[in-house]
Amino acid sequence: MVTAPGTDVLEHYLDAEQALSEQLAPWKVFRFGEVPGADGTPSEVDVVETPAMYALIDIQRDPVTARRLTGGAGRSRWVLSVRGVGGTVAEAEWILTRATVALEETRLSVDGRRTTPLQLDDSRSVRPDDGRFSGLRSWTYVL
Repeated sequence: MVTAPGTDVLEHYLDAEQALSEQLAPWKVFRFGEVPGADGTPSEVDVVETPAMYALIDIQRDPVTARRLTGGAGRSRWVLSVRGVGGTVAEAEWILTRATVALEETRLSVDGRRTTPLQLDDSRSVRPDDGRFSGLRSWTYVL
């Protein structure tokens, strides 16, 4: 039985987070549920404030679409989403712009292989979000 390479999502996160971190410095990249001070997320210090600006990253495998596109399980389609969060519309947009610079047409290295270039798949404009502002961009790629 042939299985798709790079099915460990952690490997995808590591390369994507590195690319994003270089563009977003000094602001940080977090995975959902890991933002310090947000929604009761534990931190190493007793009192911590949620960062002023940050990116939330999420990566999901979409094997059904990949099979339809590639004709087999030897390749998988992936969706990488970045939510830019800030105290103002401009801050959230800055995060999304820097994420686009970091990711557009980039090839991730996963499991010793290179992905197809990341292609912008979806973009949601910045809107009010629980007292802050956030917008979303998603890219797709195949490995």
